[in-house]
Amino acid sequence: LTPGVALQSCSGAAYNGLAARVTPVGVGCGAAPPVLAASVPTLGGTVSLSLTGAPANAAVMSGFALGRAANLPFGGCVLQLDPGSAVLNFVGAASATGQQQSTLTIPSTVNLLNFRLTAQALPLVSNGPFLGLSELSNGVELQIGY
Repeated sequence: LTPGVALQSCSGAAYNGLAARVTPVGVGCGAAPPVLAASVPTLGGTVSLSLTGAPANAAVMSGFALGRAANLPFGGCVLQLDPGSAVLNFVGAASATGQQQSTLTIPSTVNLLNFRLTAQALPLVSNGPFLGLSELSNGVELQIGY
């Protein structure tokens, strides 16, 4: 293959390429739903997760789950993480303007090419719409590529 040229077809089979992708999914829930964005996940790279619109100075958890977004209605919110594979992690506190940045390192293991995972942020607030503990951001599906 020529570097920088995407494989479109070979031996009659079509390929969607090995490009890294980020796909926003759903909307968040809260007084003003927070928004999660991510940089593209590449082998051996770092994904930057950017949360905006969180409550000022709120503690923020991030969640990750294997595969595509689950899209599970839960009260007035939609959980994008598959509860069977979800992992939560405390990532810090939102700024006074409701912003929070975190990173995720992607190993340079070739077996992870085209691997998908979904991320979602949970800013913790009293009496929040999600379990009475938090708001939820939209989700982002990450497809690991080159």
